[in-house]
Amino acid sequence: MDLFAAPWMLLSIPVFLAAALGLGVWAEGRRRRALSAFGRPETLGRLYAPETNARRTLQTRLTWGAISLLLFALAGPQWGIELIQGSGRGVEVIVAVDTSLSMMTEDAAPSRIGKAKSELTQILNGLAGQRVGVIAFAGEAQIQCPLTTDSDAAKSFIDSMKIGMIPQSGTALAKPLELASKMMAKHAGHKAVVLITDGEDHMGRSLEAAKQAAAAGIQVFIIGVGTPEGGPIPIKDPQGRVTSYKKDKTGNTVVSRLGENGLIQIAKASSGAYFRATAEENEAASILKSISQIEASKIQTGTRPRFKNRFRWPLVAAMIVLLAELLVPETGALAFPSLLAVSMVFSGCTSEKSALDLWRGNREYSKGRFDEALDRYSSAAKRSPSDPRPSFNAADSRYRLGQWDAAEKQFSDLADPKKTPPDIASKALFNLGDTLFRKGDCAKAAEAFKQCLILDETDEDCRFNLVKSLECMKSPQQQDQKPNPQEQPKQNPEDQPKPPQNDRARPKEMSQEDAERILQAIREREKAAKAHEEQNQRPKQPAAESPEADW
Repeated sequence: MDLFAAPWMLLSIPVFLAAALGLGVWAEGRRRRALSAFGRPETLGRLYAPETNARRTLQTRLTWGAISLLLFALAGPQWGIELIQGSGRGVEVIVAVDTSLSMMTEDAAPSRIGKAKSELTQILNGLAGQRVGVIAFAGEAQIQCPLTTDSDAAKSFIDSMKIGMIPQSGTALAKPLELASKMMAKHAGHKAVVLITDGEDHMGRSLEAAKQAAAAGIQVFIIGVGTPEGGPIPIKDPQGRVTSYKKDKTGNTVVSRLGENGLIQIAKASSGAYFRATAEENEAASILKSISQIEASKIQTGTRPRFKNRFRWPLVAAMIVLLAELLVPETGALAFPSLLAVSMVFSGCTSEKSALDLWRGNREYSKGRFDEALDRYSSAAKRSPSDPRPSFNAADSRYRLGQWDAAEKQFSDLADPKKTPPDIASKALFNLGDTLFRKGDCAKAAEAFKQCLILDETDEDCRFNLVKSLECMKSPQQQDQKPNPQEQPKQNPEDQPKPPQNDRARPKEMSQEDAERILQAIREREKAAKAHEEQNQRPKQPAAESPEADW
């Protein structure tokens, strides 16, 4: 692994130290020779304090150390990997492949679907570096590969396509156009769709879908596979041998023909172009040329790994050493301002350590390691007792560990909005009520949820839990069953609490009648949701647009 972005800068550190040492020896010799002109060194030594020489030596060494750390920072120490989102200019293209049964027809060698795969492979080779997606369609359309710059991945999806992979039979040309428009709707600039099909359309609406795509800045390029004369649709066994040919409802053999007229109209409506598949496959190059003429827009080109630069650590250390050098006087003891500055530096370090412990605790919490998270939060709370976040997160971890009594005490300490920012106090009240409910004290839990609503009347979870607590108070026999409110506690906030908005009046208490109205509203809402769910579970009628022709 490359530990330094500019490792050659490390060579400058010993060179600098050697030069500084040599220069220091030379300067000291000159100083002694200059002083000898004024008198004997023993006599002159009585004119300044005995600790002066040692202090000057310490100052010099601190300066050398600071400069060495600066050179170390310039070398660019780096470790750890981060993913960087790249961007560039290009065109977003979606290829849509017809996988209906009629694509088994062999009027295009080796078959229509085989010809389609060959054509699309050439097109994807020419779109390397662009964002491409893959859609398979028959009676419906499904995304096989979302928009990506990995053309090899897109080609693998093309290779894996087969007849019958879409459950809905028939052919609906409008479906892939509508799905492609939806996929690219959030991306600005001009886009393109490459549609490869035999042109049979059993559902209509394709011309309307093409016009909607054109309105969204999408050009549709179509390759028609097959011949106008057409051919029968073979039915094959698992070994690939033809056992029969597709027949319609009257028992006649189906002859599938290339529907060029409809495809030409779709391409014209979307300002695109239509090509018939040929043995030479020149149409793939023509489509790539047309796509290259579309105005490019900014696209995301994927992510790439990059080492995290850690130059800040030696840079901060160099600043601290330079500050320490300024605080070393040549004579006498350290003055009060110097001690104050040193204390400020170390208090800043303590604050940084507290923030680091808080971040590490959040990481352990997100991984479900609540014991380790509790240790980190407790350490952060000791370092920064004025910061309520570590204490809140520690109580949250105790809740997750089932330490109800300890969690109750910590949440109670944080529930006073006079001592704690209101947004954290409201979360602490919510979690306090949840903890009390888990302990079976429904009355105190209801009171905590009431206070939570007083602080934040928009908190729907708190309102719901208040209703559950009131129900528990009315039906004591249910306490043994422990009906669950919203059990997820308000989780650990990572950012600094925002200042409260005290410009609107809040009620001081909630009456029993208010709680009854809340309970009634909740019941009506649950009843409506249950009715809606039952309606959605009713068997749906067959789709009106199901095609009569299933090829």
